[in-house]
Amino acid sequence: MRCERRLDTRNDVEGAGFEVNWDGSAQHIDSELGRVAAELARRDLLLGEVAEAFWNDDGSRRLGYATAAQYARERLGMSLSSVKAKRALARRAQSMPRLREAVNGRELGFEAARLVTVVASSETAAEWVARARERTVKHLREEVDAAEMLGRLGIEPERRPPGEATMAELARIEQRAVTGAVFGADCAKGVAGREQDATGREQDATVATGPEEQGQMSAGTRARTGREAREHSRGRVTLKLRVATGMRRYYRWLERTFERRGPRGVTFMRYLCVALIDPWRPRATSELAYATAYERDGHRCASPVCTRHDITPHHLVFRSAGGDDGDENVTSLCVWCHLDGVHGGRLTITPPASAMKWHVGRTPHTVVEGRRRVTH
Repeated sequence: MRCERRLDTRNDVEGAGFEVNWDGSAQHIDSELGRVAAELARRDLLLGEVAEAFWNDDGSRRLGYATAAQYARERLGMSLSSVKAKRALARRAQSMPRLREAVNGRELGFEAARLVTVVASSETAAEWVARARERTVKHLREEVDAAEMLGRLGIEPERRPPGEATMAELARIEQRAVTGAVFGADCAKGVAGREQDATGREQDATVATGPEEQGQMSAGTRARTGREAREHSRGRVTLKLRVATGMRRYYRWLERTFERRGPRGVTFMRYLCVALIDPWRPRATSELAYATAYERDGHRCASPVCTRHDITPHHLVFRSAGGDDGDENVTSLCVWCHLDGVHGGRLTITPPASAMKWHVGRTPHTVVEGRRRVTH
């Protein structure tokens, strides 16, 4: 703090030609950054709207550019993917006035607005904007992913914001996946059982890739009957991986070899998955220190603004202050959040672990209770 009092960024900013509207302190500069970032989000939406009209009019070709990427790079000074992201936001916002109003009114930044457009509709936009204002980007992304998955499965076709109970249930399912519990005895039986259908025949249920997809391969599945059909997921997708032509040929050769000589009633993709899971199965049953806390947190940093996986145990009440090793006093933090964050005074956590309150930053800038952001 003594060093910071000697720092004055005003000279650097003035030398860069910017108008100075602050006193040089970090707090005032942060306020100005927030204002400019909000304005940038509004301009990004406007840029996307204009670019969408230009692309629909085939503007780059009419102006003599060889490709759209060349136009974006040379004329606009940005990558084509960046222009596409802004166009996508503008395109979706046209049918969602509430989202457009939120961006223009500086309620949502570009990233939050982009996430909302993934699942929101004109009917649900207001609900998603309200949810986005109460979530960090990490938690918003988790809830968007959850709504998207529930929509694909037909459980919540309208893709409304999921409730706390739904997120808790999905966390429990994820916990069973990361600990290996979901890949228990039934998974092993799938390979060892050599189940066959009543006729002994097998059938590929995946649409085959055509000649135009020489560099693609898809994960084939066989027709299922009986218990295997009942256990099969309600979701059905065709997984396409873009690989080199040689790799595709090699994969198909392995697949055909497995079809001829492998166990009956098991798909090649399932065999590959089980082959990956089996070596890790003993780890799921081993007694690791703080394993319960790691499993509860999905083997991820529990911070509401961090998604890293290099976790360490953190005692909410320090052991030096009488804290114990119980689950309610231990949470999972990555190395940075643990050492530089908590012990560096930049991150404060109020116990218990089942209802933590987070203060992010020394001011703090962001306060999060559970999954709800109460201030920012």
